[in-house]
Amino acid sequence: MDRARRVVEQVAAGEDAGVGVFVLEDGSFIDRAMVEQARAVLAIAEDPTR
Repeated sequence: MDRARRVVEQVAAGEDAGVGVFVLEDGSFIDRAMVEQARAVLAIAEDPTR
């Protein structure tokens, strides 16, 4: 879940600039599909009955 949070936070910081691919502090490249997966993980964690 920590990684999912970092992905979502990084994307939020770059979306306004029109960035489509992001790099986390550990050097990992993150694309839109990974962002959606991270958001889904966080949504399930918030409400496990989903």
